[in-house]
Amino acid sequence: MMKCPVCHIPLCRIERGEVPVHVCPDCRGALVEHDRFRSMRKRGAGGPAAEDAPREPEESRGTDHVEPLRCPRCLTKMEKVAQGPQAAPFHLDVCASCAMIWFDKGELELAQAALAPQAPADEDVAARKAVAEMDLKESADRLRQIGEVASGVTRVLSQRLYGPWW
Repeated sequence: MMKCPVCHIPLCRIERGEVPVHVCPDCRGALVEHDRFRSMRKRGAGGPAAEDAPREPEESRGTDHVEPLRCPRCLTKMEKVAQGPQAAPFHLDVCASCAMIWFDKGELELAQAALAPQAPADEDVAARKAVAEMDLKESADRLRQIGEVASGVTRVLSQRLYGPWW
């Protein structure tokens, strides 16, 4: 049975979008395997989409601990890894031995939002479409020019090999 690295009480296993997450009922921290967190990010499992994710104020989140936490699975000291935007950074506790990640209260949602693949903005799509259309026109012009050069070369070679055709 795994215990919370903060409160030292048993963790409860829940399903979050078909991904098992171990949650502390007291401090609301969450323990997730790295691969499973990656699949949660890809699918947006059980949480809001990145653009809709609520931004929790600092005081409603758990606090980062000064001392390294011990991994609930293997009891190895976890490493702190900085995440999130510069305006509201947070630290995840990561176990290098068994690839578990500890999220303090609110950090799981923040990490999903901060690390989720971002959908391109409409302006970006329009700009990329315009650039692609210009590239297509330029390519068509180049192909037409190459075709004209090729027919000119063919005509010159034919005249040299076979003489004038008229």
